[in-house]
Amino acid sequence: MIDDVLPPWRPRGIEIRGRAEAIAGDAPLIRLYPSRVVSWGLHDGRTIEATYRARDVPGGHDA
Repeated sequence: MIDDVLPPWRPRGIEIRGRAEAIAGDAPLIRLYPSRVVSWGLHDGRTIEATYRARDVPGGHDA
């Protein structure tokens, strides 16, 4: 989950549920296999409720 607040008071965030895999190498990575994505506050000028989005990812991998 990543969340923050923009001034004056506009909370926003995104949550990704599923499985993650650490990949070693010269530039280590974390690969996400989402099963559900939820977001809020990502659209300007709207209430949190109006910007809430949730969706299941077809073929997603549960944790």
